[in-house]
Order: sequence, then C-alpha cells, then structure tokens
Amino acid sequence: MALPFSLSEYFNGMTGERSIAPARRIYVNTKRKICETCRGINAEDLIHPPYYKHVSSFLALDQHCFFCSRFERVFGDRDGQLVLGISWRLNDGSAADGYLKLMVEPRLKAFGSIKPGNTAGHGSEQPWQETNIFVLAGIADEAPISDDAPFGSGIPLLGNLTTTGSESSIEKARGWLRHCSANHSCSAKLSGFDDYKPKRLIDLEHLNDDPGCVRLVDGATAKSPYATLSYCWGTAAQKILTTTAVLTSYMEYIDPKATPKTFQQVFEVTQGLGIRYIWIDALCILQDSASEWVEESAKMGAIYSNSCVTISIDWSSDPNSGCYRDTKEIFQHEAQSQLMKIMHTSKDGIPRLLYCGENYKADLPEIETATLATRGWTFQERLLSPRILHYTDKQIYWECRRAVFAEDNIPRSPEMRLLAPSLPTQLQALAEHKDTSRLFSLWYSSLISQNYAKRRLSFPTDKLSAISALARLFSSHINAQYIAGLWDHDLPQALIWRVIPGALPFHHRLDNGCPSWSWTSLHANVSWDTMAWAFNGEPRQIFIRIIKAATQLKDADPFGRVTGGYVRLEGRIKGCRPDTRTRSECSDNPHGLTEASYGMLHSDDGKALAIPYLDVLAGLVPVTHCLLHSEGGSQSQTLGLGIILGQVSEELQSYKRLGVCIICSPVGTPLEDVFRDCPETIIDLV
Repeated sequence: MALPFSLSEYFNGMTGERSIAPARRIYVNTKRKICETCRGINAEDLIHPPYYKHVSSFLALDQHCFFCSRFERVFGDRDGQLVLGISWRLNDGSAADGYLKLMVEPRLKAFGSIKPGNTAGHGSEQPWQETNIFVLAGIADEAPISDDAPFGSGIPLLGNLTTTGSESSIEKARGWLRHCSANHSCSAKLSGFDDYKPKRLIDLEHLNDDPGCVRLVDGATAKSPYATLSYCWGTAAQKILTTTAVLTSYMEYIDPKATPKTFQQVFEVTQGLGIRYIWIDALCILQDSASEWVEESAKMGAIYSNSCVTISIDWSSDPNSGCYRDTKEIFQHEAQSQLMKIMHTSKDGIPRLLYCGENYKADLPEIETATLATRGWTFQERLLSPRILHYTDKQIYWECRRAVFAEDNIPRSPEMRLLAPSLPTQLQALAEHKDTSRLFSLWYSSLISQNYAKRRLSFPTDKLSAISALARLFSSHINAQYIAGLWDHDLPQALIWRVIPGALPFHHRLDNGCPSWSWTSLHANVSWDTMAWAFNGEPRQIFIRIIKAATQLKDADPFGRVTGGYVRLEGRIKGCRPDTRTRSECSDNPHGLTEASYGMLHSDDGKALAIPYLDVLAGLVPVTHCLLHSEGGSQSQTLGLGIILGQVSEELQSYKRLGVCIICSPVGTPLEDVFRDCPETIIDLV
C-alpha cells in the first residue's frame, strides 16, 4: 500500500415561500480599482471582431487596476495594441463558461496585415492568451426584468437569488436535469449493483388533487424513474413513519400535510423536476421490522445509484425545517464578494452589466461543511447517486458525474470541483490501469480518514452498514477480501492506523461488535499515514506475518455488521509497563521527546521502550505488550513502530489493540537486538 495521497477532497433558519420576484442584491467588490480603459469593456466588443481595443502600449497599463495588473502578466514587455475577447471554456464537455482572452497586435507589420486569431505561428494570425478572469452578464436596475438574454452574446447571466423555493430555482434545476440527461452518461449502471428497485416508492400522481394525496406503491411495478431523498433525521420524533400497522392504509392514502415540512417541499421539488416517484427511508422501509431494515440497508447502494436524482437537504438538521431558504437578505457568498462590476449601455440602448472575477478556487462550503455532511449515512448516499440537487442555505447546486453547477452561475475551477458522484468513474479508471496502491489509498485516505471517520451516527452498530454500499462498489474493482472496514491486501500496513489527537472531541471506543484492530471499533478520526509520519518515508522492514483474518457476520451482508473477528499473525511481543509521568518528566527519554501525554512505555528491565499513542485516552492497563511491527528512519537513527496490546487470554494467546507506539531504539542498536529475547509467537488480535 503506497503512502496516502489526496484526490480533491471528496470529501468533509429562515424559510421562504415559492416566489418569482427576482433579487437585485449582488455583492461586488467596491474596494479594488478599475481604470477608465477597463470601464469601457463591454460584451458586444468582446464577442465581435475587431474586439475590444484596450491600451496601445505596455506602459499605459495601470498597475493599480484589477484588470490591468493581471493583463500585465500576459502582456509582458511587448509593444503593441492590447485586444480583449471572450474565450469559451467547456466546464462539463458540453456547456461553456466565458473567460477573457488577450492578444497583442505588434506595431510593426512587416509581413502584411496582422489580425487576431486562435492559433500561434500560422501566417499572419496572432495567438490569443487565455486568462482566469471569467465574465458573467447582468441586467442593470433600469433594464426590463424579462430581458435575460443580453444582446445574444451567449455570456451566462449572474444568477439572481431570492429563495431556493422560487419558480426560477426549480426551472434552473429542470434545465440541469435535461442538460445532464441529454449530454452525459451519468445514469450508467454501477459495477456491483443490479437493477434492483426499492421495495416501495411514494407515488405523487395525485399530489395536486383536491384534496391532495400521496401513497406507497410497489417499487417493482413503477415504470418511470424515481428520485431519492438525502436528509438528516435529527433528534426530534418523526411526525409520520411507516410501520406494519399502517402499511395497508398508506398503500391507499397518505395526507401530505401530515408529513414533515421537508417531505412536503420535497414532493413539490420532485414534481417540479417532472418525476412521479420518490424514495424516502422513513416512509418506504417498515420502521418496526428489523429484518426488512437489514434487507433494505444492504440495498442502499442500488437504491441511490439507480435513482434518477437525489434531492439533498444540506442545511437542515431535521425533516421539520423544510428545504427552502430565503437568500435575499442573508446571502453573501465569498465568490460573489470578489466580483468586479462594469456598467455600460449596449447598442440597443439598454443599460447592461458585466461581472468579472478570477477563477474561483474554493470548495463548496455550503455543502462540505453543512449539517448533512456531518452524518454517516449520507456519505455513501452522495457518492453513489448519479445526480444530486443540493438545497443549501444560500442557493441550489447541481452535482453529477460530469459537472458541478451553481444557481448564481459563477464558474468553479475544474480542479476544485468536488464531483463526488464521479467516484465510480475514478474507481473504474484506477482498476483498468491496475493501480492497486492508489485504489487502496483512495479507500483509506480519501474516503475513510478525510471523510467518513469524522461523521456521526445515531447508532454505533451502523458503523459498517453506513458504508457497506461503498465497500461493495470497491469490491467489484479489486481482488481483496473485506474485513470489518479493512482489506486483506497488504493487511500488515492496514493494521497500523492511528487516531488523530484532537480531531474529534470525546473520541471513544464503540460497543458495536467490531474487533479492536479495526478503526470501526472507535468514534475517532484515524489516519494511515503512521509510517510516513514516524519514518518520514516507507518502512525498511515489516516484522509481522499474517496467517489468517476473519470476521463473524451479524447478518447475510458480507459488507455489513459484525459481531467479532480476529487476525492471526506471527510476530515478536515484548512485555512493557506504562510510566505515569509525562514524557518531559522522563529523564531516561532517549531522544529528548517532550510533548505532554502519557509517559514512556518501559520494558521489564526498566529501560524506556516506546512512546505510546493510544486509541482512547484511558486505554493503557498496568501490564501491556508491544508487538514489533516495522522499522524505518534515517541511517543515523533507527525507529520502530509497534502495536500496543492488552492481553485478553493468556491460554489462547489473544490480545486487544490499545494503540500504536514509536519504539525508541538506543542510537546504534538495531531493533532486533531490543527484541532479541522475544521469540516469534503466533497470537490472535481480537
């Protein structure tokens, strides 16, 4: 397993009624200067030859101007006329964003007429230089509201935001869905998931009748596509749940007004997208049937990956708050705050605006730091859905396997787009290239350490179930056995994870049946960078040999809950005792390590042996053991890594993991000499 790498991280109030009234509040930067020449930039000249003639000399650029200071980087010290135009940059293979492009017309035209062009070194054409300054069109307050296609330029409009429940918002979402369906292959079936449809769906056909109603139907009989909902259950009791007692009546009639506010508004959104059916767990799974929950939870991957679109309520902490937010007064997105505004009057006499800004490189905080992003189950819901319509506290977003779009139309830098639903595509590419090390780094580092391990679950026993669909997807691309959150490929290195101190408050061990050697036995953020962290590189030698690893499954799902498990291995174990002093108080600390924590581990002869890093703060017992794991470090200083163990049964030679440790070999002393009196022993980690 290679050192962990980072793909783009997948990962980590007021409500409004539906309205068509546009908002005029656009937040722009009023502190940065725009020179008079740049104030003359207009869309008509940017689109049509001979394009916009800017300064005629490098010396005429205003270094204090937002635009000129950036043009200077491209202009250099060349002498000539600066020309501005629009460059169209594909953002998903079909739709395009507009960016400013520059060209310098030299003063000397010895070889005939020189004209702007798109290629360099071809006859008399001059090359355009692209910039990262995007351009959006706007409508001045004096312009007609209905005029939303300025002079046919094709430049996208800066979105006017009112409430995410407005007609314009749902119209935008419909357009995204149509665009994706027509131009992308996001509905392609995922490897590892069949064409399974949910056991039940909610039929919205009669939602708008008088009186309106919805009802449960057999999912297998539904012929048209369905949507899914991703939301927070919250701590409050649900208004309405499907149980065995009410199932028959719910197959006939459910009063929409009796459902939580979020469900009511999601029904509206689903209908607005032109979709008849939706799946919501609280209504589509019998909540008093443990067997049905086990059956359906094992199918979550198929349910979400086979849906047409997932409606994600990112900002809300429970289903009673609704989907919509009024953004008119509270919205001041960082991206919009960086915009520069240029006003001009077009040839048709209508006042127009151009909004410009540098390529926005931030992630999507309204999604990544939202309430929904803190919950465990919603992680795989997002990663496996082919398309997601996000309802955030500021605007709606579209996320599919090919693109991310925002309601305000501000382009996001392609390298920063999260594209969480593109995970299956990335997996397929890595598998086809047989890039095994990056496949496992994707699992351990990008998915678990950077994302899932930080999330919360209402029930500790869901720790494995809530990522079982992701494990199933990975299993279809790799030749490895899944064992309680780990893979048996390169298991010796997978076992050396560590808890990141302070990453989660009150991290603790969970009572969920998971074995102590698996990170799933803890509520804690973990990392597999232990060897890179300790050795500043790869280990020179690994001392343990895996004999067998197995788990006891709670249910039929091989990726679901467990009631225990063991790893049988051969290695060298040394008895040790914890020092109650802090590290700085340990005078025999061989490397002068002073950070405060538990003191050193001492071998039976009283010598300092290792620095412990515990899985839980109260994890040490009076007598512990150190399993020699690996060796690394520089040529002048040898360091070792060990797994701290507590003995469960001397007769059975079984141990529980308590943490990891850095073994402090005296300078010039090989680690094998430190463990010379410890013969190779076969033990079980449980």
